[in-house]
Amino acid sequence: MIIDILKRIHRKFAGDTDYPGTGSEERLVRLDRIDDAISEWEDCVDEGYSWKELQTSEAVSFGGSGSDDLPEDFRAFIRHFDSNNGFQMAQFMVGSATYKEVNAAKGDQYLRAGLSPYVFWHSGGKIKSLPAIIGTIELPYIKKATRYVTGDEATEPEMENPKFIEEYAIAMEYLKNGDDTLYQSHFLSANEKLQKMKYNSLT
Repeated sequence: MIIDILKRIHRKFAGDTDYPGTGSEERLVRLDRIDDAISEWEDCVDEGYSWKELQTSEAVSFGGSGSDDLPEDFRAFIRHFDSNNGFQMAQFMVGSATYKEVNAAKGDQYLRAGLSPYVFWHSGGKIKSLPAIIGTIELPYIKKATRYVTGDEATEPEMENPKFIEEYAIAMEYLKNGDDTLYQSHFLSANEKLQKMKYNSLT
């Protein structure tokens, strides 16, 4: 749980077991560092990495307007990796038709041209579709990662290797303290763990 990560961060950095209490400035600062680490991991989704821990699906109602609300926790569409062609844009079936993801600029271009090439894209919290989808579809997607407010939440971090969070947060502690050597050591350790998770997600 996240409290265990907080305790390990404290023991490794402070060298004691006098753990900061809930709501204390020290704990809140460390929770910010944990949040930053989770953001670093989550932002890999923008590169195409579809973390399995964040993959989910939800029944989405499409009203036929071509612009429908996405789930509140939507982060991105699920992309798959092809060893020959790299990351592939998302796609899903609607009946017998395959809808393929395009970027928003391309989608708007199709819209202005009056074309309906069976595509979809994300724009401003909406899923846009051409031709407009009607009905309820089980939509696969990447959800937003869980964040921690108090550090007492009884949930496990959504990550293959939560040691990344720990090493990243400790690195930031040393950076703030002006200890560049230990900062570099822990930051490199965190980066190695992140790169390993990226590699594992492709295999």
